[in-house]
Amino acid sequence: MIDTITFDLWNTLIYTSPQDNLRYKNKRIEGFFSVLNKTGRNVSREEIGKAYDKSFEIYKPIRDRNEDISTREQVQVILECLGNPEFQALTEDVLSDLEKVLAKAIFSDLPNLIEGSEEILSYLDEKNYRIDLICNTGRTPGKVLREVLKRRNIIQFFRVLTFSDELKIRKPSPKIFYRTLNC
Repeated sequence: MIDTITFDLWNTLIYTSPQDNLRYKNKRIEGFFSVLNKTGRNVSREEIGKAYDKSFEIYKPIRDRNEDISTREQVQVILECLGNPEFQALTEDVLSDLEKVLAKAIFSDLPNLIEGSEEILSYLDEKNYRIDLICNTGRTPGKVLREVLKRRNIIQFFRVLTFSDELKIRKPSPKIFYRTLNC
């Protein structure tokens, strides 16, 4: 008997278009530019954009192993991609600000629910199914996605919320499913 149903988040329950993703990227690049230039370290938006894109290439082998890294680690990879050693000696406050820039860009234009998402979750909840969420996070960490779920008024439907950046495991690894179902 089926008693548990797991959902993905991106383009299953919430929708982000390529234009949305580009806006988030540009917001992150602008945020990095602002934070880094306030420290007196001059770097162009173009350099940051190239480092941002290059960081995905560096991060790809990790994802290919169905593993994940934290937002802080993503910030460090972007800084390494800038190729300037002075970016390796930033204060904790600056690193924290960069982490917020990377993580919270989604709040500038909150993604919409896919039509019918709330209704199906409500239906399954009324039928007493256990509903869990398993999400590969990308640039937006689980702690921020929890807030997105609250703001879109669907967090209450989930018994377990599993985010790849928190477990350091990505789908389709069976480990992330087992961890979720055993909570």
